[in-house]
Parts: sequence; C-alpha cells; structure tokens
Amino acid sequence: MTSPPPPEILAAFGIEGSSPIESLPAGHIHRTWKVTAATPVAIQRVNDVVFRAPHELMANLERLEQVLDRVEVPTLHWRRTVDGALLHRDYLGGLWRASTWIPGEVRAGAPADSDVETISRAFGEYAASLADEPVERYVEVIPSFHDFAARERAWHLAVLRDDANRFLHAQPEIERASRVLERLHELREFDAWRQLPRRLAHNDAKAANIVRRADGTFTVIDLDTTMPGHLLADVGELIRTMCRSASEDDDLAATSLQTERFGLVLRGWLDGYGSELHDAEAEALPIAGAMMTTENALRFLTDYLDGDIYFHIDRPDQNRARFRAQIALAQTLLDGMSDLRRVVANELSRRS
Repeated sequence: MTSPPPPEILAAFGIEGSSPIESLPAGHIHRTWKVTAATPVAIQRVNDVVFRAPHELMANLERLEQVLDRVEVPTLHWRRTVDGALLHRDYLGGLWRASTWIPGEVRAGAPADSDVETISRAFGEYAASLADEPVERYVEVIPSFHDFAARERAWHLAVLRDDANRFLHAQPEIERASRVLERLHELREFDAWRQLPRRLAHNDAKAANIVRRADGTFTVIDLDTTMPGHLLADVGELIRTMCRSASEDDDLAATSLQTERFGLVLRGWLDGYGSELHDAEAEALPIAGAMMTTENALRFLTDYLDGDIYFHIDRPDQNRARFRAQIALAQTLLDGMSDLRRVVANELSRRS
C-alpha cells in the first residue's frame, strides 16, 4: 500500500484530516507516514503477517513506554484512538497505529567512525534501562527470532526440500555455509553462546534504528522486536552492520577485518550497559558478530532456496548476493578471531 492513510484513519486517532502527510522511505516491515498536525505524528500500517499477535505486540510496547518514562530514557509515545485503543482496524481489516514523532536524523548503512561508539553506547544504555524488567512479562512476538539452532535447522530443511529447484544452482553457497558452520561449531565460544541467559533485548540493533537529535543525543527507535532474547544478539547486530565497508548486497570477499570498529562497538555498548555480564556472555562475546552475520547469511540462503518468499528482492539472485556478502563478513570475523579475543579481553579487563 503506497497511498496515504485515508481520512478515516486520521479521524480515528483524533488528527485533523487536512494535515499534511509525508510518506517515509519504506522499511522492511511496516509502512510509515509523517503527519504534520499541531503535534507531529507518525502513522503506521502494521504488518500483521510478520507480527501475528499485534495486540500482544502493543502490550509489550506500552509496558516499554512506561518503563522508559520511569527511568527517564527518551522514547516515543503511543497515541490512542478516540475510543481509547492502541490499534485501529479499517474496513478492509488493516491495522493502524500512531505515535509521537521524534525529530532528528536517521542514517541508513554503516555510520562514520566517530558515531560508532556513541550509537553502540545508546543501545547499551537501552539494555541497561530494561535490565530489571521481568522477562516473563513480555511476549516473544516473533518466536525464535534469533534462535541460531532454529535458523540452522530451517536452512537444512530448505536444502533437503529444494522447493524452488535451486539446489544445483546454489551448491557453491551451500558448501560455503557448511564450512562456516563447521568452523563456528568448533569454537569454545560456541558452547558459551548456547548457554546465554534470556534477557530483554532490542533484537534489531543498528544505526538505522537510532534517531540523532539536534542536540547530538541519540534515541533508540523501532522497539517492536524488544522481547525475550539475549543481549549478545544486539552486540552482534551492531558489529554486523557497523563493521562492514559495503552494502548488504555486495560480495565482501576482499573485506579486511575492521578491528578498530569492533573495539568501538564493544567499548560503547559495554560503557552504556554498565553492569557485569553473565559468565557465558563474557565468554561468547568474541563470536557475537560472527554468529549474527552467519544467522543472517543462513536466512538469506534459506529464502533463496525456498523461492524468495520472505525478503523483498529487486532483482533475481539478490538473496544469493546477500548471502555471499554476509558469509564473507562471517569468514572475515572468524579469520580474525585471535585479534577479536584480544580486543574483548582488553575491554573486559578495563572494567574489572
């Protein structure tokens, strides 16, 4: 859906129908518009295919809003309909929601070196603000989202099923994935990864989910995936998205290890979090980036083998290109594991 929200949607949230509406760049999940009313508002068409329990999703978000307000962490606030609901269903069955608009700049892609530590610190502070929240109060709105074993099983099944008859075409990629998985399984940190404690995590930590305000401060946004998981998924996603030199579609086979950026991510996130890590978290920290990068590689290759049914593609073989980019970065991180262990040890000892 590309047309702006109809007047009935604005009216449902008590917004003037004549307010200017601006379509925002399409995200991966929801469709979003900025409505310049007396108080600017963001209107979203909720993707209830991805989020199949939208009311539980909004219950999570309402709890998060209350917690973040209580600890004075800036966040967006959800706007209720004139009937007092957090969601409005239109006559076609579509679900809509509205929130305050957070002014500032959102940057896609890898940020400048000067911003890596600050962005990572913002996500660490976000995790710290939720550290005392009981995990059981929140619904896992996307089950097994960062469950590496589940992603690996799904990939194996996709290879066996070969629904789109692409096995032979993708054999080099399948073999490459198998080699990376074998290397991961042999690492001592992999055993620690399987013992990570369940905590509340953002689960989609990246520069594009940060608003840089005019005063230079950062606000974490896109909180839909904040749910039970583990903290190292956020650290790994920050490494995956900020320690690369090209887009997600580029083959990064020649990319060198960006050890300095890796260190900036760790320092920023650990400083922001401020608390001692669980033993398994500290042990697994060196492979956080490799784990999340491999997970994403498996997801892209799984979707390619299934016939490109989940991720949006703009050209044939795009999911294969995405896989190659991610698996190349994973290999680079694994090749530099001794250096990454040294960086982790230095950062952890700095806090002891």
